[in-house]
Amino acid sequence: MIESLDQRDQILFAMLMHANEETLLQMFVDGYTLSVTALEILYLRGFPSCFIRECIQKTKYYTGGEKFYRWLCAYLGWQAAEDFILSQCDFDDEFLGLLSDASLERYKRQEILKLKKARAIE
Repeated sequence: MIESLDQRDQILFAMLMHANEETLLQMFVDGYTLSVTALEILYLRGFPSCFIRECIQKTKYYTGGEKFYRWLCAYLGWQAAEDFILSQCDFDDEFLGLLSDASLERYKRQEILKLKKARAIE
């Protein structure tokens, strides 16, 4: 499996397996992409929930919007994941469109609700 990864992903994989919290967090702050695979490795390495949440909060880039959202819901629980995303994270409108209407209303994210409704009409 590792051989199928491009060079950048191989480096990220190696770093995820061996680096400490400070180094890993800085990688995501500096622009390495946070993916479900990266989150799973952090979890399997036994990093605390507060560290994994900090990586999610501070990442500049992520991949797999819907898979990423489903992983967060499985990890934190659906409502806690949506509360975390809406109160502490800076995700794009497309990602926020995956969240429930009830959560978007509770956090007064009317612009996202309008986008969701417009997409549903199309």
